[in-house]
Amino acid sequence: MAKTRPEVDFFMKLEKRLYPWVHRGRLSSFSLHNTYKGKGLVFCAGNGQFEFVVTSIQAIRNRLKSTLPIQVFHMGEQDLSRERQTYLREMASNIEIVDVTQILDNDHMRLGGWAIKPFAMLASSFEEVMFVDADAYFLQDPAVLFEDPGYLATGALFFYDRTLFADWTVGPDWIRSIMPIMSTFPTVSRMFNMISTHEQESGVVVINKKTRFPGIMSICKMNGQWERDLYSYRVFHGDKETFWVGFEMVQEPYAFMRNYGGVIGELRPDNDQSVCGAQLHEDYQGNPLWWNGGLYRNKNEGITRYLEFGYWMSGDPEWDFRESCLAGGTVHSLTQREKELANGYVGIDRIARVDGMKMDRNEYPDPKEHNWDTAVA
Repeated sequence: MAKTRPEVDFFMKLEKRLYPWVHRGRLSSFSLHNTYKGKGLVFCAGNGQFEFVVTSIQAIRNRLKSTLPIQVFHMGEQDLSRERQTYLREMASNIEIVDVTQILDNDHMRLGGWAIKPFAMLASSFEEVMFVDADAYFLQDPAVLFEDPGYLATGALFFYDRTLFADWTVGPDWIRSIMPIMSTFPTVSRMFNMISTHEQESGVVVINKKTRFPGIMSICKMNGQWERDLYSYRVFHGDKETFWVGFEMVQEPYAFMRNYGGVIGELRPDNDQSVCGAQLHEDYQGNPLWWNGGLYRNKNEGITRYLEFGYWMSGDPEWDFRESCLAGGTVHSLTQREKELANGYVGIDRIARVDGMKMDRNEYPDPKEHNWDTAVA
């Protein structure tokens, strides 16, 4: 057997120690890196997220008419049933269902919950990959983000979270303790200046894996079982901050969309200068782009009636977190097109929820029987 050069042998041993999950059926990460091509969207969904992901994908395919290929990742049939996999695959064009544990080694990842997100991005076949939360909804074709100036300049685009919970020191203190060298971003961030506990919202993440491969590998490292249980998820709220912190660890460049998390939904009944609803994100020109948190008025407080989408407000004025309302900024009306899209997604969601309940009763509806283009609230 031919011997490898000492430096190659050292690299292989180091990579296997750092990133053991990438070595499932391959000698090194290069074998995975060389397979990437094209652009596409990645979702993650189990049985519990089925209705959300149906609505989000149908909104993209049948209302926004996006032709980007889509991959939906899961962690095996115990996570996403075979019947639901078939439904998702057949409900629209160019959708692939992928078991992440057949691509990466789950003996080392031990995936669960949020942790699957960066690993799904890594395992996807796309060179330029956009992760989208199952309950995130777009008002523009998501393809516009692949042309965003910040993404084109750096190869990675992140979104700010809402400005919430000041005077928190645990996260920045931990980052300082492990990273003596950082970019200019942390020192000007809201987190480091104790203005907000949260910096990033990971409902949508865009990364060019060909050019920022060390960055995505570092993010995955922070979401491995050992790292997340001992550090990442104890210091931060789940996976969110691991994206930009992971890039900082390997000194890779990245960009944040310039606007903080805002709100989309309805006027507050007792204050017409406040908007209540889901967390909104704008594009670089300040136009509503996508929102996270679903279609309900306030799912975190158990208010599960559908929103009547009509208004929005940019982030960072005054948040009422419990009520999910924002005040202190300019109240904007959605355009007629934006209203039709947002409220039209409710009609899609009603179909998805009925079909989800049928599957719970071991019935197997055919998604092709629905007219997803015309479903209304």
